[in-house]
Amino acid sequence: MPPDLERGISEAYLRLCEGKKRLVRGAVRSSAVHEDGEFSFAGQYTTFLNVPGDSILQRYKDVVASLYSPGALTCYKTKGYHENGIAMSVGIQEMIEVKAAGVLYTRDPNSPGEDSILISAVLGLGGLAVEGLTTPVRYRVARLPFSVVRWDEIQVQTEMFVCRADGDIEKVPVPDSGLERTCLSEKHIKKLSDFSLAIEDHYGCPQDIEWAVDDLGRVFVVQTRPLVIPSMQAQAEPYTPLTGYRVLLDKGTITSRGIGCGRATIVSAMDDLRTFTDNAVLATKYTSTRFAPVIGKARALVTDIGSATMHMATIAREFGVPALVGTGGATRVIRNDQEVTVDAIHGIVYDEIVKELVDKGGEKKVRAPETRFLTLAKRVCGLIVPLTLVDTDGEVFRPECCKTLHDITRFAHQKAMHEMFTITSDYPEDSEVYRLGIGIPLCIDVIDLGESITVSAKKGLHREHIHSLPLGAFLDGLSALPWPEPRHIDVRGFFGMVAHTAAIPEEELVRIGERSFAFISREYYEFFHQTGVSSLCYGGVRRRTFERQLHQILF
Repeated sequence: MPPDLERGISEAYLRLCEGKKRLVRGAVRSSAVHEDGEFSFAGQYTTFLNVPGDSILQRYKDVVASLYSPGALTCYKTKGYHENGIAMSVGIQEMIEVKAAGVLYTRDPNSPGEDSILISAVLGLGGLAVEGLTTPVRYRVARLPFSVVRWDEIQVQTEMFVCRADGDIEKVPVPDSGLERTCLSEKHIKKLSDFSLAIEDHYGCPQDIEWAVDDLGRVFVVQTRPLVIPSMQAQAEPYTPLTGYRVLLDKGTITSRGIGCGRATIVSAMDDLRTFTDNAVLATKYTSTRFAPVIGKARALVTDIGSATMHMATIAREFGVPALVGTGGATRVIRNDQEVTVDAIHGIVYDEIVKELVDKGGEKKVRAPETRFLTLAKRVCGLIVPLTLVDTDGEVFRPECCKTLHDITRFAHQKAMHEMFTITSDYPEDSEVYRLGIGIPLCIDVIDLGESITVSAKKGLHREHIHSLPLGAFLDGLSALPWPEPRHIDVRGFFGMVAHTAAIPEEELVRIGERSFAFISREYYEFFHQTGVSSLCYGGVRRRTFERQLHQILF
């Protein structure tokens, strides 16, 4: 730790303890650049709860190190971020004695038009809810006017996370008195509802909120992030399963709408992720944010336990992977390598591939997420690739009409070629320009960049005077062709023959006989023709020398 940073954190912690008049345990949480922005990174960075003062510095370092966890790496690589552009700050909050906790959505992602709030709650710390380790008590709350409608039966929660006196977190049995509790009173739900509406109004978009209620009944908002609302928002109408296919599962909570099919892979341990194949259906007892490295490969996600508000549901929506959770028996009913179709629009899992759904285009194709790089590349390519200046003789062929880089290079190239090929044949006496004559219908002016021609006259340059290896080979190849007679007069007759043979308009080919230039050195030549066609050949060791000589001659 840098000494000034270590000192700053320690002094801030002491001030917090002095204000509370007791030793405070902390919640050490991530707050990274890009986190909870366009992509949530939900659950991919580490959070530590119930941290004693003497461990805060170490936990600070552990949170920073979680920037490089496999899940975090997967998320920001697929979204086009680079590790050099991501920084981690760490928030340290006072730990409270938690009675109940959970997650709240200010809108239902599957029915955003419905004016309701979704609340998931568990007894004890909220890790069971956000990690999908249990199916929480779930409430649907009408926003305005406020009313509570519990949308499922009271869940029997048998275990809960609690803070230990030594600073650790422990999973313990729920006391008998709490087995049938609903976790939240209507007063708490009303308070959460008021908070959520205020937060959504502040940020101007639906929110995914983590909350906690302490042992005194006080409600705390722990974290908020933008809620991903998928584009597929239509409310499913009453639906009857398709006939001719065996239904494996017909219950569960849809957390990411769509249809996916493929061979199932049962994941019961983290080691199973190493062999997870592309385009498989991921079936597991409960989800974990550590599954993030493979979620982008999956056709669909099915779980035994879980809720719409867990972190993995958020990741599935962001990756566009259909997900059906809390089915009660996915890993018991589905066999490893079995072909299944997950209908996460109507909440059904079928045995084998359902042709009707696939043929109708219902299957949601898994694709690479729209990364920042691809978004930027699309925008930039729009300013580079399109060509609008297609008519060189048109009135719009002017600098001010260039709309893209392609237009600019096209305009500059055309004007440069025009200037080059309208130069008079009366070159200055001291210029190294020679007219080449080798008995073919090409008018080639050769510009010597040094020690490539052994003649001083401006006329009568022939093949034997050329000491440029690549140009010599080029000319030898041209001379070997059976050029028609007469070579210098009946040019159109020759090009008419080629046009007939090559199915190229004669008007285009006849221009080949017009003026050309060749810049040459002993190991380099570059050939320019009036049509805009050029060829290039050089020995790499001479390239810099040639470019320097060419620059001196031209400029």
